[in-house]
Amino acid sequence: MLFVAVLHFLTDEDQPWERVAAFRWRMVGGGMVAISHITSNGTPPDVQETIKDVYAEASAPAVFRAGQEIEAFFGGLDLVEPGLVDVGAWRSLRSSPPALLRFLGGVARIAPGCEPS
Repeated sequence: MLFVAVLHFLTDEDQPWERVAAFRWRMVGGGMVAISHITSNGTPPDVQETIKDVYAEASAPAVFRAGQEIEAFFGGLDLVEPGLVDVGAWRSLRSSPPALLRFLGGVARIAPGCEPS
């Protein structure tokens, strides 16, 4: 299941954690969940405010979340290596310069035998 660059368009009132959990619950063992999300960790406040201002006129706001909040989307699943990291560093063979707008991403596998009943 791919939740790539979409969850940061849902406010807390949209219950994004519950929505992701509903998909996770329906997945069979061995399935994988991939998530990327803009983060407030390491993104300068002025960059966050600029992005929020731009998206204030859009159909959905831009919602920055801390790494711990993003990791909560995985619902306690074990993240595969390298875990929740900058998307540019995820299994990259080269280093990237730090970005002003940070995205965190990760992948987790649903354990075999965890199929919904």
